[in-house]
Amino acid sequence: MVALLAAPGGGAFSGQCLLALISGKFGATGEDEKHKAFKNLDAEATARTGLFGARIFTLSELRRATDDFASGNLIGQGGFGKVYRATLGGSGGDGAEPAVPGFEVAVKRLGAGSQQGASEFLTEVRLLSRLHHKNLVNLIGYCDEDSNQLILVYEYAPNGTLKDYLRDVVRVKSLSWDRRLRIAITAASGLEYLHNGASPSVIHRDIKTSNILLDYSFNAKVADFGLSKLGKKAAGSTGVGMEEKTDKSHISTRVKGTLGYLDPMYYTKQHLTDKSDVFSFGVVLLELITGRLPIWQEDDSSGLQSSGESLINLVEWGESSRSSFEAPKNSTWWSGRSRSSSRGRSAP
Repeated sequence: MVALLAAPGGGAFSGQCLLALISGKFGATGEDEKHKAFKNLDAEATARTGLFGARIFTLSELRRATDDFASGNLIGQGGFGKVYRATLGGSGGDGAEPAVPGFEVAVKRLGAGSQQGASEFLTEVRLLSRLHHKNLVNLIGYCDEDSNQLILVYEYAPNGTLKDYLRDVVRVKSLSWDRRLRIAITAASGLEYLHNGASPSVIHRDIKTSNILLDYSFNAKVADFGLSKLGKKAAGSTGVGMEEKTDKSHISTRVKGTLGYLDPMYYTKQHLTDKSDVFSFGVVLLELITGRLPIWQEDDSSGLQSSGESLINLVEWGESSRSSFEAPKNSTWWSGRSRSSSRGRSAP
C-alpha cells in the first residue's frame, strides 16, 4: 500500500483512497473551527485586524513575548527565518487579583538573507486566515511594521516537528507504532481537508516531516504554507495569488518543494495537482515506517546520512525492498488482526 502511495505520478487513485480511509478512521474532516485555546487572549492586548481578518501584533508586543527574541526561546530555524517560543497575554497579579497565565505561541521571524520573503509571507497570511482545521497549524496573527520585520504568530506545538523525533536517537524511541499511526492519520486528515474540504481547494506543495508539527497528544498539524497554491477548484479571481494558468486537471507552475519529496510527474512536467501532495505524503509515511531519510548516502547502511556523491532515494529503495519487507511484530494495528495472528505476516 505504501509503495503504491509513493509511486511516480503522485500516487494515483490508491493515494487518494488512503487519504480518505485513514482520515475517516480518525474522525470527521473538514471542520471549520479555530483553535479554542486562543479565544481568551488578554483583552487589553493589541486587537487590530489587518490583512484578510488576521490579527496584527506590534513589534514591541512580540519583543516582550519572546524576551527580545532571546536565544533561549529559539525552537527552530528554516528557510523563512527563526522560530521562537513566546507567551502572549496573562498578568502577574497585583495582590487583589490572581495571576493569569498567558498562552504559548510560536513566533516565526523573517531572517536577513532569508530564502523566502514577502511573497511567501503574504501567501501564508492569506491562506491560514481562511483555513481552520484541527490538523492544520492555526495562525494567530502577524507583524509587518517594516519589510525587515515580517513576523508570523502561530499556535505552539509542544512536541516540535515530526522530523525532530525521527532524527533524534533518544526521542524516536518514544514513537510507538500506535503514535506513528496517530501521526499518519491526523496528518492525512489535515491534507484531506486542504484537497477536499477547503473552498477553493489548496495544494500544499511542500509536505515533509519538518512541516508536520506535533501537539501534546502527538496529533499532527500540517504547517508552512508559504509555497502553497490554490487547487483546480479555484475561481479565476479569488484574491489569493494565483498567477499560473489552470485547467481541469492541473496547475502549470515552476517547480518548488524539497528534494526527496517531489512528485516525479510534477518535477518533469511542471504540472501541479493534489496528487503531488499525495506523493510527498507517501514519502512521509515511508519515513515514519522505516526511520530513514528521503535521500541518503549509498554507503550508509543506517539511511541517516544525507550528503555524499552517491545517494539513494527512499521511494526507489522501498520499491526494491517491499518483497522482503515484514510488518512490525509488536503492533496490533498494522494488519488489523490480533498480535498473535499478525506475527511474521508481510506488509500489505
